[in-house]
Amino acid sequence: ERSPLYRSGETHRTLHVQMSVVISDYFWKESNTFPYLWQKRFFQLFDEDTGHYILYRVKEGDGKPRGRIPVGKILNVLPYTNKPNEQRFKIIIPNRTYYMKAQSISMRKNWEKAIKESIKKMDDGGKTQKRVDSMLKHSVEDINTVMVMQETIMTVNSGLRFLNSVLSSGVTDLLMDSPESQAAIELPFLAHIRNISISSQST
Repeated sequence: ERSPLYRSGETHRTLHVQMSVVISDYFWKESNTFPYLWQKRFFQLFDEDTGHYILYRVKEGDGKPRGRIPVGKILNVLPYTNKPNEQRFKIIIPNRTYYMKAQSISMRKNWEKAIKESIKKMDDGGKTQKRVDSMLKHSVEDINTVMVMQETIMTVNSGLRFLNSVLSSGVTDLLMDSPESQAAIELPFLAHIRNISISSQST
């Protein structure tokens, strides 16, 4: 089944994915295998919700692409030489360099600009995502802090209820009157109970 024909400036929605063709043209592309012939190919730069990429086919309207270049992997795009009339340029990705020849100098410049803008757009999107991830991380940390505080408050309230029951039952008087319990009174919690009991008796 042949895929629909996408032209520059058009926007399509396929499988719930928003996609648009930023620019499309015919180029001569150098083969990456011997004898390194120049082959005419139809190139399209896509701007998609899930990422940006370049597809090329033998001719416009062909269903299956011959290749795909993810914009996120492009390290650089620059003219082949510094000559003012240079129509060739290079798309550099890890482990490969695509050598292209445009039909005019203006076409080369337009594609270089479009690709660089697409790269910048992806970089800006990545920075935004990092900020969102950072905000989510801090939110989770804040939630964890609140949960720890809530557990601490529950523990303190439980301790206060226990302390109140001890004070109301008169156990502290028994503890202070018992010789066997004198050493235990030095424990922080019992010492705290004793101080509260003495303070309440003096008022």
